[in-house]
Amino acid sequence: MKTQSPDTRLSAELIQLELIRKASVAKRLALVRSLTKTVFELSWQGIRSRYPEEDHLDSLRRFLSLNYGSEELADRFVQRLAERRATHK
Repeated sequence: MKTQSPDTRLSAELIQLELIRKASVAKRLALVRSLTKTVFELSWQGIRSRYPEEDHLDSLRRFLSLNYGSEELADRFVQRLAERRATHK
């Protein structure tokens, strides 16, 4: 068997796979949820770091477009959010 990750020894990867196989569905879903949260946080931090001049809504639009693949959906969401903020001031 060849490792899936070039920086991980085969013996370590086999142990990781065995632990995942033995984990409950709830534990595996918790791991997926944690990984997804981390990826989103890193994506957000990367956008804010790369485009520090953008305001919050423009950064949110960029984040949604990049992570969900739809500029139109991102534009609609951010527009509704801006409208909601304007009415609640």
